[in-house]
Amino acid sequence: MLDMVRKGRLEPLRTFWDKQGRDLAEGIDGRLPDWLDPKDGANATLLQVATSSAQPDVVRWLLEDLRADPTIPVPPQLVKYKDGEAEEGQTAYDLAPNLETRNVFGRCAYAHLNWWDWQGKGRVKTILTPEVEAKQKREEAKRAKMRERAKEREAAARPAVVEQAEPPKQDKPTKAADQKPKTGPQRLGGSGSNAAPEVQSIAGLTPEMRARIERERRARAAEARLKGLGSG
Repeated sequence: MLDMVRKGRLEPLRTFWDKQGRDLAEGIDGRLPDWLDPKDGANATLLQVATSSAQPDVVRWLLEDLRADPTIPVPPQLVKYKDGEAEEGQTAYDLAPNLETRNVFGRCAYAHLNWWDWQGKGRVKTILTPEVEAKQKREEAKRAKMRERAKEREAAARPAVVEQAEPPKQDKPTKAADQKPKTGPQRLGGSGSNAAPEVQSIAGLTPEMRARIERERRARAAEARLKGLGSG
């Protein structure tokens, strides 16, 4: 049961209490056994354990459904100290670690003002009327906005990180661009320049080769003339 209270397992806790709660000798306000470890809640009430564990739903159930007593003093190991001193008569309300849990006491005090001495022995600081709760919500919204603005200012104050742009990639030269115009001897009959065919065909040849080609050319010309005479 104690584990369910600490972890806020309300539904299993309800079921357990409905079946076995009435068998507990001291009821809902009974103190837990003193043989428990002090940090586990020795001599504390279930309301005090639920409050110190920040379980608002369990606190609400204990206060409203089971009418747990909020005025019971806490055991010595749960007393809160401030500047080395502790206020006397601390109760479950003093153990609440956050506003949500404290507000459960304030709402219950407003709804059931005649049940307990909420602000006296119970030490509940604020009876949470609808007006007070609305004001509380406005103040919380204002604080949230201030926190958001503070974050924005902090972010704006940080030095801007400029990402270094990568240098533009240069296109690799194509094979055609890499190839230089060829010079030197060309294959006979080859093309690739605007020179006359005969000049291109003998360019770069040795004198002996050029002389042989010239003789062959003259022989073909003479043969052509002879054929022309024969046909006349």
